[in-house]
Amino acid sequence: MTVLVVTNRLDATADYLCARMTEADLRHIRLNTEEIPEACSFHLDPRRRELVIDGSHVEVDDISAVWY
Repeated sequence: MTVLVVTNRLDATADYLCARMTEADLRHIRLNTEEIPEACSFHLDPRRRELVIDGSHVEVDDISAVWY
């Protein structure tokens, strides 16, 4: 199970949520929209069904929720 968090750098609620998920050992990946495409390598490979954000890899089938 992985939660995809779509947000921005200034979102204090997302900061809190990600910190709580880290403490609870829940896997999550954060996408700050203002970092696309400059600082974020973001691609979806349909053959591997994998999402890569800033070097973090997650299988698409493993994403169980999106928070935005």
